[in-house]
Order: sequence, then structure tokens, then C-alpha cells
Amino acid sequence: MVESAILQLTHRHAQWLMARQKVLSENIAHASSPGYRAIDVEPFEKLVAAGGLDLRATSPRHLRIAQDGTQAIGTRVQRAFETSHSGNTVSLDRQLVTANEVRQAYMLNSSIVKSLNRLLSSAIKG
Repeated sequence: MVESAILQLTHRHAQWLMARQKVLSENIAHASSPGYRAIDVEPFEKLVAAGGLDLRATSPRHLRIAQDGTQAIGTRVQRAFETSHSGNTVSLDRQLVTANEVRQAYMLNSSIVKSLNRLLSSAIKG
């Protein structure tokens, strides 16, 4: 059913957004730590292309299920735009811009879910 596929996709996207927000907050928290390398999560498109929407672990490339039931999302070292004299690669400006992108993506995701719920509700009511 198309609706369940869309709901599954929006659920995964919300999980990915939560993981990205967590990584951003860790980067900001370590903004003054000497030698800290900024990290980011793998792009969502890469997770979708790798078959990350299927919970069956039939390939080592699939997402792993963490102990708390959430999907483990891979991280990667973020490309450094600038490096401080202490070796820290966190750019607060870049982190805040990315945090705003996450907020906008979450709002879009929420709007899609709300619209789908209204559509299903109106179909059920007849």
C-alpha cells in the first residue's frame, strides 16, 4: 500500500533528522575542544539507495537496529571549511545553518504526515 510506504519513509526520515540533530548538538558542544573533528550523518539519499527502508537485515549494508529500537545511522567526518589553530574543525556558523536545514526538513516531514492522516481520515469517513 502506498500510504504505508510513505509513512515508513517519513518515519525513517524523522529518525534520520533526530540523529542529525544529535550530531549537530555534539559538534556545537565540542566547538572549543582541541583536535575535535566535526561529524555529520550519512546523507538520507544514500541510506534510501542502500536499501535502508527494509528492516530485514539481509545485507551488511542495511541499517542496524540499535538496542533502543531506533535505527543506527552512520556518521562521517564532516568536510572542514576551516580549522582552528587547536585543530578543531567545528564551524559554529555552518552548524547553525545545518540545524536550520534540519528544522525545515522536520517541518516538511510533519506536514506530509499530517496531510496523509487527513487524507486517510476523510477516506474512512466516506
